[in-house]
Amino acid sequence: MTENGHVRMSNFAVSMPYGAAALTKRLSEAEKNGTTKALRTEVCRDLKNAFQKIELPQELRGVAAISSGLSLYLSGGGFRGWGYLLLHKHSASPYPIPIINGFHCKISHFQDVETVKATVLDSDVSVFRISKRRASQVPAVAFLISCLSEALPAVHSVHFAQGGVREGVLFSMLDPSIRAHHPLVVGTRPGCPPSSAALTELLRSALPPSNDHAVPEHVRGPVLESFVHSLYAGAGLVKDLRAASALRSTTTGAYASIHGLSHHDRAALAITLCERWDGVGALSSADQDFHTQLVQLLDPEQAWWCMFLGRVGAVVAEVYPSGTVRGNLAALGGEWIDDKDDKSSRVLRLEVKLSIEAMELSEAEGLQKAIKELEKVGKKKNRPSGHGYKVDVKLRSMGG
Repeated sequence: MTENGHVRMSNFAVSMPYGAAALTKRLSEAEKNGTTKALRTEVCRDLKNAFQKIELPQELRGVAAISSGLSLYLSGGGFRGWGYLLLHKHSASPYPIPIINGFHCKISHFQDVETVKATVLDSDVSVFRISKRRASQVPAVAFLISCLSEALPAVHSVHFAQGGVREGVLFSMLDPSIRAHHPLVVGTRPGCPPSSAALTELLRSALPPSNDHAVPEHVRGPVLESFVHSLYAGAGLVKDLRAASALRSTTTGAYASIHGLSHHDRAALAITLCERWDGVGALSSADQDFHTQLVQLLDPEQAWWCMFLGRVGAVVAEVYPSGTVRGNLAALGGEWIDDKDDKSSRVLRLEVKLSIEAMELSEAEGLQKAIKELEKVGKKKNRPSGHGYKVDVKLRSMGG
């Protein structure tokens, strides 16, 4: 358990001989000897005993009771192989992120052993990162998963990790104040613009106050900060490449190596950055498919807010093209207003105020285009799965 960078761990660790290779051998022998049931009894018993020994804190037991499940984190080759098979069967197909670290799924998908095993048995199907050796271990991993389901308390979601002892030891040596930082923010910081703090506050002021249409906290926090850090990344590329480069920045590009990111983190930043560089309209047909797959990894509401934030970033970048804030050239203010055409809906109004010396930008083609594209993100056809809000942008002078 972690809080403000401080890590609490069990005083006990339990080692069991149920790795993929060892269990494959034992399961094969049990099937030949007709002792599979006895092996299952043994594994379930050992798992239950191990769970008791690590002494789950009472506050976590309370979480399990209240939310109907804990989060289960898995590492090791056998489980990673299982994760890649789940990626292959994912509804976002082909799955856009070729990294098992940070992938998570609902427990119902994780426990769907028959579907996963059928994928391996299909000789015509080739699965990324699944070798013949790893495929041969799938029945044993499926067996272990069924035992886990029986032995452990209620689990809500499963997370796949790729870290090892080396990473854990190095992480433990860091000061808690450093450990507390979100990896998305830390990983994008090396290329941040000179006035990143001022730009962060400027963009945050564009988000309306929380109410029934609350901005997801993850978007308001780590996604926004990391977006500002990378707001000008790709500016040196030719126009045709900027949106595509941004879209793939967290999977095979500049930010792919950031460790500790969930797939939601990677998708959220990629979508936000892509919108900063004109979004789907600036992508080739192949990249548009990739964009669709990334959006499917996010909650539709979160995806829309990422798109909105990206478009606001494009407006800000027109006012501050170098990322340096000198003087008070611009101010943003987001608020909810009633929709005159639909009393049951709300409109997100964004007021963009420019100083007198910056008002000449209001006639510039770049700023005019950025504002039009920002309003377009509110059109129904641009809302992921119908989720989103109409956007009304008002450009004013600070003196008026």
